[in-house]
Amino acid sequence: MKKNLYVYQSKAGYTLIEILVVIIIAGVLAAIAAPSWVAFIERQRLNEANNQVYQAIRQAQSQAQKEKETWQVSLKEESGVAKLAVHSAKVTSPSWKEFPQSIRIDTTKTNLLETSTSSGIYRIRFNYKGCPVNATTDTCINTTLTVPQRITLLNQNGGNPRRCIIISTQLGAIRSSQDTNCN
Repeated sequence: MKKNLYVYQSKAGYTLIEILVVIIIAGVLAAIAAPSWVAFIERQRLNEANNQVYQAIRQAQSQAQKEKETWQVSLKEESGVAKLAVHSAKVTSPSWKEFPQSIRIDTTKTNLLETSTSSGIYRIRFNYKGCPVNATTDTCINTTLTVPQRITLLNQNGGNPRRCIIISTQLGAIRSSQDTNCN
């Protein structure tokens, strides 16, 4: 007698072709999304660096009023890395804090004073009343500092976006701006 062997073939699951199609579609979508994701991350780094500059300027202004002496924010680029320091104007070698590697100071759009000719260190000082000044002996109204003063940052990996902090009045009003408003 012959046995009837019934072979059961499952109808559930995915074929190899279906799995390959899904993998290819996922790869194409990832390739499309990756540049946008990288640009987003670089913009976030730029925004964070701009926020650090804003907070540093506010801190220097506040410390100047609190301690009744001139304080300053200093910015520089050294070995391709932008750095920031908040310190009393009396301090000659401050402690520098580094920005992320891709952040740069846009020297063509920054008009802060340099500490000395071709030193590459930009600064903004605040007197004991919190007003932006040039010399430590300047007053809010009697200063050689012209406003607006601007520090502009860019991300060398992120295309054209720029972020800036603008000290817009002699009384020390500070605002943040971006892109074409940083010109």
